[in-house]
Formats: sequence, structure tokens, C-alpha cells
Amino acid sequence: MIVKCHKENSTLKEGLPAYYNDPAFYEECKMGFLKEREEFRKIGISAKKRLTEASHKHVGKYSSDTQELQYSWTSFIV
Repeated sequence: MIVKCHKENSTLKEGLPAYYNDPAFYEECKMGFLKEREEFRKIGISAKKRLTEASHKHVGKYSSDTQELQYSWTSFIV
């Protein structure tokens, strides 16, 4: 694997120091981390778990009052 991706890996390593030394990028990452940490402290669920749970909920169309799946037949027609 390393032999196949050597060129791409070298290119990646050449470009990364620019991001490491960029104060604006550092602040952007820091603010993103602080926002995620604040959200976790509020609700107690990590961002990764929230995204996983949200992706499992989009199986079909939910009615707002009964939470039952309501499939439309037009979605099955190819």
C-alpha cells in the first residue's frame, strides 16, 4: 500500500506544514472543537454519535405525530 501511494503521500506531507503554521486555520479548528465540546456538555452525546443516529433515522418519511414510516410508492418507481 505504501508503495502505491508514495507520490500522493509525499504531496500531502509537503502541503500539511502550511496548515500547521496558519493562525487562521488554527483558530478555525479551535472554535470548531470548542463548539463540539460545548454541545457535548449540554446534551451528553458526542458529535459522532449524533451523526450516526441521525443517519439511521432517514429510512423513510416520518409523520410528525406517530413516528410511523410512510412510504410513497413513487419513491420505489425507477
